[in-house]
Amino acid sequence: MEINSNKWAFLERQLPGFIGLAEALGGFSLIAVASSLPHIFPSMSQWLPGTLSNLGIGLLAAGIATATIETISRKRLHQDIAEIKEAHFESVLKGIMPAPIFEEIDAHIIGESLLRKNLSWAFEFTWQDEERDYIHRNLEVFYEVENMSRASVNYEIILIEERTWENKFPEIGYIIELEIEREGKKEPDKYLKENLEDFIKVTEQYFEMNMPLVLEPNENIKVRFILENVLKSRDSYYCASAKISEDFELIVAHPADLIVEAMPFHPSRNKFLAQPIAPTLKRWRIKAGILPYQGIELSWRPKD
Repeated sequence: MEINSNKWAFLERQLPGFIGLAEALGGFSLIAVASSLPHIFPSMSQWLPGTLSNLGIGLLAAGIATATIETISRKRLHQDIAEIKEAHFESVLKGIMPAPIFEEIDAHIIGESLLRKNLSWAFEFTWQDEERDYIHRNLEVFYEVENMSRASVNYEIILIEERTWENKFPEIGYIIELEIEREGKKEPDKYLKENLEDFIKVTEQYFEMNMPLVLEPNENIKVRFILENVLKSRDSYYCASAKISEDFELIVAHPADLIVEAMPFHPSRNKFLAQPIAPTLKRWRIKAGILPYQGIELSWRPKD
């Protein structure tokens, strides 16, 4: 039934074009007949060729109007209907929630033109010192970003990390590498730490990288970056996405004498899946839509 309805809908959309084409061909035919009659019948009165010619011109004009103006009017009608549906949808939402809540949903969810997909955080923990007071963390983050709109969109790759123990361990590097893979390019753009100085700001409290990009309509890019720093051996870290995302994966490799646990910050607890791979290699996933700043809190502590 659905296939048949789609066929009828397609025929309905194309019908004005078919009718206009038939009218235009009929008009051409009448004009051709009218022009040839005086040559075939020289003694014929001129009223018949003239009448046929006028009818042909009128039919040709009607065909052009049917094929173009009707199609344009139909497209405008569909556009008006879509705008009415959107306005109705927004009015319904406004009616069932407080205005400040709707404004946030409209700004960060309904009106969001960017979607993250395949979001993955992969931690590797190793002991930084023999006393097990500090943990060295290597982190690789990967995701895709899709521009869902029909216009170019400014996108920023933002990374904010709290400055921790760089005075005690000056060899830590924070961001090690950034890689951006764009459609149509054979090789991804790769940046090392020394290539990112123009995009990095360091204060006493935090380290921030902000790289602006332009995403073309419907463009999809892949982003991967690697970080490292040193953390206390008993601490927690919140892993979240600043943009709406599809699914979330968190992987942690850790020493055998380190306890690692995770807790979701997401309302659908049944979509939070613990999928351990090995005693020292764990994986958690949220198989659901991720709203801005939802995610997973990771915590760790040494075994006694």
